[in-house]
Amino acid sequence: MIKDKIYNLAGNIRTAVAGCVDNVKSKVSGKIDAVRKIPVDMELVMSAIRKNDLFRDIPTENISKMLDAMEVVTTRADQVIIREGQEGDFYYILADGNAVVSRKIAGKSEQLAVLGKGSAFGEEALISNDPRSATVTMTSNGVLARLSKEAFDLVKEPLVNWLSPREAVQKVREGATWLDVRNKNDATSEQLAGSRAIPMSELRKRLGELDKATMYVAYCENGRISSTASFLMRQSGYNVVVVRGGLRRMKAVGNKT
Repeated sequence: MIKDKIYNLAGNIRTAVAGCVDNVKSKVSGKIDAVRKIPVDMELVMSAIRKNDLFRDIPTENISKMLDAMEVVTTRADQVIIREGQEGDFYYILADGNAVVSRKIAGKSEQLAVLGKGSAFGEEALISNDPRSATVTMTSNGVLARLSKEAFDLVKEPLVNWLSPREAVQKVREGATWLDVRNKNDATSEQLAGSRAIPMSELRKRLGELDKATMYVAYCENGRISSTASFLMRQSGYNVVVVRGGLRRMKAVGNKT
């Protein structure tokens, strides 16, 4: 069934000519407007998704939703796709063409890698608010499939186990551990008593510090970052639930501990 879905996507997927209409924005979403259909090897896109550690264990149904949510854009040689230091907005798969990855080192741009057909990049934009760590520039005309943060939120939603503030507090009383995943510059209120704190931007590197036998109750200010943390942790076999609405909701209902 998923195979039929993949073959049909080339006709249904939202498309855009990024290299030609960079300034044509949708008033509602801010995205480049769809202008025409672009043939894409969706099996190649599917393979790239499955090779990525972030998506490797996502159920087939959710992979199908990812493919549905993807946009396809054409690019031109020398076009900068992502720029070092800027905020990330999309995860990309290079469906056709070539690109280079570079980073400024001691004030000079140094080439780090060459990307070809089937390469993927930019997934950190989906799970972190950190600025891009490198620049990716096309070296030929090409085609990219891309997934936005907003679309990724819809994909991960069914994979998150949500608890009400009251249920979360009860889980901690029964032995679960609070996990504060707010990034340092996002923390606008105090930490819950007994919390383990690992900023979302560091979570992937520090997962080994957590115990797979422990249930974690992840929280942030509003639930968005903690739901992404839950997605990452569950992919790696951790037992984690999330406070719906985060600390703001807990404060509103008086369940803060």
